[in-house]
Amino acid sequence: MFVFFNAWKEGSLGGHRKLIGVDGTNLKGVYKRVLLTAIEMDAENHYFSLAYAIVDVENKENWSYFFKCLRGIIGEDLCGQYTLIANRCKVTH
Repeated sequence: MFVFFNAWKEGSLGGHRKLIGVDGTNLKGVYKRVLLTAIEMDAENHYFSLAYAIVDVENKENWSYFFKCLRGIIGEDLCGQYTLIANRCKVTH
């Protein structure tokens, strides 16, 4: 499941940094899944959620799916303007 917040796209003209942080975390409870998240910082140094996905496991295929969905939302013409930050050594974008 991939969820994107349309308010980002509507508000992106108001000024934001072209820097996206991505991370994955294990969910606890009855449903053992992984939450993949993308956050961004606006011009006033406030963080906000850009998108998230809930997947079975954190692996290359699921991260590729997540980045493909992000690329589709951001748009091919703007993707090259963004920098991704992750806590892993290997990031595919």
